[in-house]
Amino acid sequence: LLILLLIPLFKRIISPGLQRRGCHLSHLARMKWGMLLAALAFSTSGFLETAVEEGARLAETAADRGDATSRVSIVWQFPQIAMITTAEILVSVTGQEFSYANSPASMKALVMAIYFLTTAVGNFFGGVLYSSLADLNRAVILHLCSFFMFVTMCMFHKIQTHWELQEFDGPETSFSFT
Repeated sequence: LLILLLIPLFKRIISPGLQRRGCHLSHLARMKWGMLLAALAFSTSGFLETAVEEGARLAETAADRGDATSRVSIVWQFPQIAMITTAEILVSVTGQEFSYANSPASMKALVMAIYFLTTAVGNFFGGVLYSSLADLNRAVILHLCSFFMFVTMCMFHKIQTHWELQEFDGPETSFSFT
């Protein structure tokens, strides 16, 4: 639901505001910033999970004394949800836009199909990774996801610096969600 609210906010307010201030981010730059934000979201979620687990441990101890209340408010999850949603917009939505804009008209459907196929394969491997790490502490898993996202962002940056744009649909710096 939050993504449906944030996409128009990015399109109508945030992106034009950044462009008025001279900050024109390319598709690839937006995707890189989204990956960094996703890594931060995973990391902060890992720290919050540690606090939740500690709170649960304290609540169990308190329950033995008749005082079982949670020590961590659910409100603390909102920053991570906002960060990962913003990262989703910057990476996934921009990735779709980039893939479509940088493919010839005769191949747009094929390029988008390959884009979504790689997303599905990535989701599959993410599930396999999570299943194989299921015995680990959830906070550790979140920190590992943060590390993997950061490494991915670094590799993406290396590729981005050598990328030669071939535009087929309008200016690369436009920020539209169509």
